[in-house]
Amino acid sequence: MIELQCSLIEAQKLLQHQATHDPLTGILNRRAIMEALSKEWARFTRTKNNFTLGFVDIDHFKKINDLFGHSIGDDTLKEICESFTSSLREYDVFGRYGGEEFLIISPQTTLPDHLSIYERKREEIAKKSIHKENRTHPLSVSIGVASSHEASSLDELVSLADTRLYAAKESGRNAVVYT
Repeated sequence: MIELQCSLIEAQKLLQHQATHDPLTGILNRRAIMEALSKEWARFTRTKNNFTLGFVDIDHFKKINDLFGHSIGDDTLKEICESFTSSLREYDVFGRYGGEEFLIISPQTTLPDHLSIYERKREEIAKKSIHKENRTHPLSVSIGVASSHEASSLDELVSLADTRLYAAKESGRNAVVYT
């Protein structure tokens, strides 16, 4: 009977993990990252403790898949995710928003405090490239950053970070935009 209960508990844990994590990268999936963002917004409206939201996109990801195949594209996604998760604070939250887009929720931060972290990560990734056979392709990310105090709603905050991500891409990619 105890073995059965232990098996059920383990099965529940596995199901919970599968329901909240991206199977390829192991990071939070869209539903879970949006739930975490909603909770952080609720905390902000209650306490006024600021947080930043980073919207990250892997530059030219379709080209990576087209040139090197989806297996290399998957490896690239995993490598980028590992790069971010290894450098975030314990209470920062990182998740896959969709495709090659990710969100970073950084509680109790302001834009000046956290911009150097985004910029360092962008520079670190820009030093990497994909090599296969006789082909090489540089890696880079574009990041749009917004602060909770700049928005009057969660939707406005996400839209602001997304608009800044678009501005980073329009400026030539491989950039962090925060204004």
